Amino acid sequence: MRTTLRIAPLIALLLAPAACATIIHGTSQDIAIRSTPENAAVVVDSAPIGHTPLVYKMSRNREHTVTLSLDGYQPETIHLTRSVSGWFFGNILIGGVVGIAIDAVSGGMYNLKPGELQSALSKDGAVSQLRSDGLYIVVVMRADPGWTRIGSLQPVR
Repeated sequence: MRTTLRIAPLIALLLAPAACATIIHGTSQDIAIRSTPENAAVVVDSAPIGHTPLVYKMSRNREHTVTLSLDGYQPETIHLTRSVSGWFFGNILIGGVVGIAIDAVSGGMYNLKPGELQSALSKDGAVSQLRSDGLYIVVVMRADPGWTRIGSLQPVR
């Protein structure tokens, strides 16, 4: 019994540095969410959380879906994926199997990407396409009266 009491602190000391990723950056990640225009409603995994701009703490142990919506604009859905954090590999040197298990169960072994969400919401009825040459095209059936006209399409016969 006395031997067990002496060994217990030694075992605790050996396991203390386990779970590198969980210790270094935790089991959740702050994600900044912005939109143009601001004040878009933000829904994360089917739960409303507020309006842009905001920072929301998301669990690292799963992927998330973020939807931004604002009256008069098309809603946008963004998917956050997870990837293995570089800190997780510290378990090979320090944490061993115990560290790997703790990081895997807690979600600490992951980083969410993208780490910041920025969305330019499109007006209802607008169609847009981001092209590789850097030109951003927006087609609308009825232009906002406050916009400056720089060109228009003509019907092809």
